[in-house]
Amino acid sequence: MKILYFISGAKNGYGGERVAVEIIKQLSEQSIDFYVVTAYKGFVYDYCKENSIPCLNVFFYSFMRRNTNNIVVDKIRGLLQIIYGFFVDFIAFVRILLFVKIDDIDLIYSNWSRSLIGEVISKIYNKKHICHLHELYSGHYNIRPLFHNQIKWINNNTCLFIAVSAAVRDNWSKNGLDENKIRVVYNGINVESFERRKKTDDITFRMVMVASINKSKGQYYLIRAIGNIPVDVRRKIIVHFYGEENEKGEIKKIISYAKHKEINVSFMGYCNSIYSILKNYDIGISCSKGEAFGLSIVEYMAAGLLTIAPNECGCKEIISNGVTGYLFNDISELTQLLLEIINDYNSNSKLIDAAISDVKERFDSLDYSSRLMNAFMSSSIKDLFLEESE
Repeated sequence: MKILYFISGAKNGYGGERVAVEIIKQLSEQSIDFYVVTAYKGFVYDYCKENSIPCLNVFFYSFMRRNTNNIVVDKIRGLLQIIYGFFVDFIAFVRILLFVKIDDIDLIYSNWSRSLIGEVISKIYNKKHICHLHELYSGHYNIRPLFHNQIKWINNNTCLFIAVSAAVRDNWSKNGLDENKIRVVYNGINVESFERRKKTDDITFRMVMVASINKSKGQYYLIRAIGNIPVDVRRKIIVHFYGEENEKGEIKKIISYAKHKEINVSFMGYCNSIYSILKNYDIGISCSKGEAFGLSIVEYMAAGLLTIAPNECGCKEIISNGVTGYLFNDISELTQLLLEIINDYNSNSKLIDAAISDVKERFDSLDYSSRLMNAFMSSSIKDLFLEESE
């Protein structure tokens, strides 16, 4: 079987890119040939080149928009985006035709729900198409499709949607995506590659957040919660943020507040070896309330960190509150939760062990391809895989 596979392929290996590599790796082991198209040269592109997988880097457009409060501006901007998007995708289409013979392709797989190029090629060449939904319909970036009938177009030219969580499934189906075509397949990680954290003292508490530095990811939210803790306890806390520093204004705001409240904060930059750093921390935190899944949360749990996340979206599907980690609803709850944990960290040892066991059972990448295959076989594309096995 031959799959034409589309992904944005951002420079650094964030959740979607790491999952894409796992898909390519595991399905390739089942005699499936991939022809990969990335919009950016980055993590996925490098993996393909290192493993002799045919890969084309060509930019294709994201047909989404972020509205303002001005209707005229939105209409003009939307029209210009559509014109530019068609131009960009036409060039991409021509280069794809030079890269691979579409008639020889059995399946088109889009790993980026904001692009339409997979649906377009599917329609022109009458090929079956899968769309992997890694994002909420709008999410914390507050974006919307460019076309008024875009969801209908996606429905008509997609046989199967893979949603990374039930929250993603429900969010997209609420906005018109065909729920009957959606299957939930949780992302996976290599659980055994994580070294387990063992805390040896009660003098300091090392917290980590892995996410690009911007308002939607909630770094400032965390610092404000810590700022509400009594100063004698607050001084025991060390906070490290890992991720691209996308918003300089947000960073300045965090530094200013942390300095005022005497909070020990460091920005560590992007790290491409998350497996090796988490063992150095005690508590892993997510404060993003628009996460489709939250791969970093699973990674915290696998590394034996006490894990805290918002009681929102995909996060609450990963953590069982009080059993495998803790969920919070607002900043006051987070403050109280942090205070209780620091005052009695060792009482959470059974919770940490339960989290590790749960991750092994539900999110281990060793059986990721079988979970994907179960989704394939429960949809209208199963005939392709049945023919391949004959």
